[in-house]
Amino acid sequence: LTKDAEVFEHNAWDQVDWDEEQEAAAKDMVAQNSGNPSEEVQQDLLQNSAEKWDKFYGIHTNKFFKDRHWLFTEFPELKEVPKDNEQVSIFEVGCGVGNTIFPIIEHSDENTNLFIYGCDFSSTAIDIVKSN
Repeated sequence: LTKDAEVFEHNAWDQVDWDEEQEAAAKDMVAQNSGNPSEEVQQDLLQNSAEKWDKFYGIHTNKFFKDRHWLFTEFPELKEVPKDNEQVSIFEVGCGVGNTIFPIIEHSDENTNLFIYGCDFSSTAIDIVKSN
């Protein structure tokens, strides 16, 4: 990534070579985080997901995750404009504050037949999406 204007055009890890020490450290972290949480923790996460995400977005609003402009590199079909005024619908489950939705809309301004549905556990996140 040598050109500032292209910084969001690539996945940051596409061209990274890890040395043996970095790879071993990454494998150790994966092993540490691969265990199953206790039944109590699982139940808490299942029963209180919306509350936890509302709290998260109440603190961070739309400043935590970056917009996913790299999507078009990984999924070039998102750039394609349908033929014959065909309606295109996308349904994003877990849309958060729209970090995927808004880049798609920005890059699809010539496609007036695009409709994106988004849903999320967090009503706070949905309110932030609606405000934009």
